Amino acid sequence: MSSAKQAGPRENTSAAALSSAARRWVILAAACVVGFIVVYVLAVLTVWGQEWENAAIAGSGQVLPWEATDADDNLDLIQTWSLAIAVLVVGIIGFARRQVRTALAGMAVIVVGVLLSEALKRFILWRPDLAPADFGAGHNSFPSGHTTIAMTLIVAMIIVVPFRWRGLAMGIVMTWAGLIGALTVTVHWHRLSDTLAADMLALCLGSLASLWLLRSGWVKQYTGGGGFRGRRIYVIVAATLASIGLIAGLVFGILAIAFGLQSSTGQFHAYASAQMLAATGSVFAALGFWSTWRGLEVPAVVPAAQGESGSLAHPASSADDAS
Repeated sequence: MSSAKQAGPRENTSAAALSSAARRWVILAAACVVGFIVVYVLAVLTVWGQEWENAAIAGSGQVLPWEATDADDNLDLIQTWSLAIAVLVVGIIGFARRQVRTALAGMAVIVVGVLLSEALKRFILWRPDLAPADFGAGHNSFPSGHTTIAMTLIVAMIIVVPFRWRGLAMGIVMTWAGLIGALTVTVHWHRLSDTLAADMLALCLGSLASLWLLRSGWVKQYTGGGGFRGRRIYVIVAATLASIGLIAGLVFGILAIAFGLQSSTGQFHAYASAQMLAATGSVFAALGFWSTWRGLEVPAVVPAAQGESGSLAHPASSADDAS
């Protein structure tokens, strides 16, 4: 009787945390769908949007040769083989923790993201020729496939990696993958709107996968304790740099308009604005999705009670029984 009473507040707190997480993921998924549509309409289906992004593409031709080479080298790492490795790594982490559903959810986010990105870009969405451009006239590149791969990898890692190791995983993956969108702008493969759309596509799929795991009863509140000071420092530094980049991107965008989108100076400022906003968009997207999992994890499945060899127990069932 007393143990049941003691467990009550903890269970209520956990239920409230999970309910709050469900609301966050529903709101985030809906916001991403709306944002995706708004960005597409404003950037692709308006003359002004096309003129601004065309200017940014023209300005990317003024980058230094070593910048373009460095961007190309990093983007060349995203190939079919590296995509397969990424999916395999996510699956291995999930299966190693005996979390089949989590592994499948993480892998599905990446695979579905890539397939959906390509379908939207090639068969569903279109780019009307509203503004003259030397590059990509009539060619739809919305959303960015490279950015989708990078961002879905971040989302999948947040889902499958144990809570204790999540900060380290983000420090490794997000530092590189968060810049992929900016690099595609540097080599004029994609426009700013393409990268923002890819960010929202990844977050929407990640939210839906998280909701599926939550509704299946696998998402739990983390109760292991620990300071994680390094994680906090990393988040603060990343958010600070992204905020500086956001401000700088907006300033460069204003300067581009002030100098004129047809001038070489205005075009370079438009490019600088697009590159910075693409980078900050991906970083904020990653940090935003990471924050929705704050204090939550999918615990590793542990073997069932002795004598039931080969069977698996629901996460945290041992702790529940012990209480």
